[in-house]
Amino acid sequence: MKKRLTLCLLVITAVSRASFAQEFNFSGEIKTGVYWESRKTGDADPKQLMELGNTDDAGGFSPATGFTGIPGRFRLNLEFKPVSTIGFKVRFEDSTFTGRTVAWSYSYAYGNFLEDQLKISAGKLGDSPWATGGPELNTSVDESFGNSFAGVRTEYKPFFAPGLDAGFSLNPVSHMVDRTRYDVDFGMFMRETVLGIGYTHELFVVRFAWRLDGPDKDNVQGEDGHTMVYRVEEKILKNHVPGLSVWANGRNTGLVNGDGSYKNYTNWLYIGFEEYGFNAQLRTGLEVANLQKGEYYKKLLTIKPLVFYSITPMISAGFTFTFAKDFGALSQVDYDNMTIEPQVKVTFNPNAYAAFVYGFQQLPRIGAVETANYINLRLVYSL
Repeated sequence: MKKRLTLCLLVITAVSRASFAQEFNFSGEIKTGVYWESRKTGDADPKQLMELGNTDDAGGFSPATGFTGIPGRFRLNLEFKPVSTIGFKVRFEDSTFTGRTVAWSYSYAYGNFLEDQLKISAGKLGDSPWATGGPELNTSVDESFGNSFAGVRTEYKPFFAPGLDAGFSLNPVSHMVDRTRYDVDFGMFMRETVLGIGYTHELFVVRFAWRLDGPDKDNVQGEDGHTMVYRVEEKILKNHVPGLSVWANGRNTGLVNGDGSYKNYTNWLYIGFEEYGFNAQLRTGLEVANLQKGEYYKKLLTIKPLVFYSITPMISAGFTFTFAKDFGALSQVDYDNMTIEPQVKVTFNPNAYAAFVYGFQQLPRIGAVETANYINLRLVYSL
C-alpha cells in the first residue's frame, strides 16, 4: 500500500511539474467604431453613409475606395509551448462580426534546435522574420502568398554572428488554379523558394526576402514573376538627436519573368521624431505599376505628414494630411487624393483608447471633384 501511494505521489508530482513547464500566451485586438460621412461628386446631391467602421487599418474599411460593410477587425493570437523548444501559434481573425467568416491568418508549429541556432516552422506561416514591418506597408513573401497557404520555413541564427537570421521557405506553386493541368516536378517546386536574411545591430536593422518564380505559367493570367520585400532602419541618429528615426520598406513584384501588368514597385521612406510629448512623422511613398508598351500606367507619389502632441498623459491631439499625385500615362486629373484628418485621442490605459476623427477629403474625377466630410469615432482594445 505504501509503495502504491508513493508511486501515485511521484506520478502526480511529475504531471504537476510538466503542466507548470507548459506555457500559454494569449494576445488580441479589436478595432471598431462609428462612421458617418456625407459624400458628393460635383454639383450632385450628397449621399450619406452611417455604419460601424474604423478607417485606421481595420479590415480594409475605406468608403473612398468602396470598401464598406466592414464593421471592424477582431484578432485573437494563441501560442502554446508544451516544451521549451516546441510551440504552436494560431491567429483567428474576423472582419464581419457575424462569426461566419472567421479566418485563420496563420496556424503553424515551430521548433528551436541546436541551442536555438536552428528554427523550423511548418504550416500556414505567419510572423515572418523578414517582413516589411509597416506602417504603410506591412507584408511578407513567405506567408499567405497567392493561393499558397502552407510552407516550411528554416531559419539559422548562428552564435558567431549575433543578430543574424538567415534562411529559406519552401512553398507550393503560387496562383495555380487548376493543378491537374500541370505537372509539378522538383524544379518547378524549388523555383517557388523564398530566400530571406535579416540582421539586427545596435546601429541598424536590415531585413530582405526574395521569392523566386520560374517561367512555368503557374498563373493562368500570366507570370507574376519574382517578388522582393525589404526593411532598413538606422539607429545612429538617435545618438545625436534623441527621438529621431529614419527607416524605409518596400515590396517589388514582377521582377524577372514577370508580365508587365504584374509589375508593381512600392517603396516608402519614413522620418520620425518622438520626444517632449511630440510624435511627428513624414511618410513618403512611390508606387510604380502596370508596364504596358514601355510605359508605366501608374506612378503614384504620396506625401503624408503626421503631427500629434500629448496634452496630458491621457489626452493627445493632432492631424494627418495626405496628398497623392499620379504621374502615370493614364492620369487625367491634377492629383489623386487630398485628405486632412484632425484627431483627438483619449488613452484610457496602455490597452484601450478612443479617438474622435474629423476628415475632409477631395478626390478629383474626370470633369468633377468628389468631396467628403466624415466623422469617425474609433475604439481600440488590445492586449
